[in-house]
Amino acid sequence: PETPFEWIDYAFIRSNKLFTVWFNNYLMSFCWQQSYISWGVFDLSLVSFALAVPLMYVTYDVCYYLWHRALHYRLLYKFIHKHHHRECSPFRWSDDATNSNPIEYIVTASFIVVARS
Repeated sequence: PETPFEWIDYAFIRSNKLFTVWFNNYLMSFCWQQSYISWGVFDLSLVSFALAVPLMYVTYDVCYYLWHRALHYRLLYKFIHKHHHRECSPFRWSDDATNSNPIEYIVTASFIVVARS
């Protein structure tokens, strides 16, 4: 069933989307300045790609799984994660994807940096 957005939904969506713009800019600037990251097309290899990409996804998923489990503890659930579980059936694309407490959203986004490291 469709759940209409309330003011808090719009506030969370807007703040999370603004954070995403800032975070992506920061992440790209950070990566660009690292000497150990090579941007040359000919520096890439099939082996490095085949090892790095799955490892990055596994690292991110492990971090996210542990964080999500922690969010289901009573205190964190009540103040941070409960909002996320108000959605019955997400259907509004990126609006539903970003409709979570900004604390939850920011911590989850930080796992991208952890997985990349």
